[in-house]
Amino acid sequence: MEEQRQKSKSEIVGENKKSMPELSVDSQTLIHRLEKQVEANDHSLISYNELTELIDRDVQNGARGNLQTARNHILNEYKRLFVVVRSEGIQLAGNDGVVAQVKGRVKKIRGQARRTAKESMAADFDTMPPEQRQEFLAAQSNAGTIALMTKPSAVKKLEARVAGAANALPTAKVLDFFRT
Repeated sequence: MEEQRQKSKSEIVGENKKSMPELSVDSQTLIHRLEKQVEANDHSLISYNELTELIDRDVQNGARGNLQTARNHILNEYKRLFVVVRSEGIQLAGNDGVVAQVKGRVKKIRGQARRTAKESMAADFDTMPPEQRQEFLAAQSNAGTIALMTKPSAVKKLEARVAGAANALPTAKVLDFFRT
């Protein structure tokens, strides 16, 4: 383990890669491991134990941020997603994994928007100063819109609308779709 910490940045990051001086050696080491997985297009599980041994720190607790940094780097640089396999490790996602992740996030956003709209009912609108009212109404409108646009029935209608399309609809067209 200590040998890994003694390696130079060029050895850890790779000779053809730019150094990432703002990142810790632990993050760079994890990035290098994930890059190998991406380059091999290997969708097998990388266990938390392997990653923990690699940097000699627990990636599920104290070094969780380093692992997240590495996952974010891969997403930003390679446009590839590593998903969590609960209590086991991480895995390079194929199309099924990416779609499941995105759908799960939309569902979570809907829940947050609905809770936000419900929580907004606790405000005493009549006692708010005008500037605060404006901010409150904008936030409440946003939450309601997001909740409406992410309802399961709305998602199904949108899925039908994009069926056969080569790309996602532009935002203006999505907004027009929901107006009708």
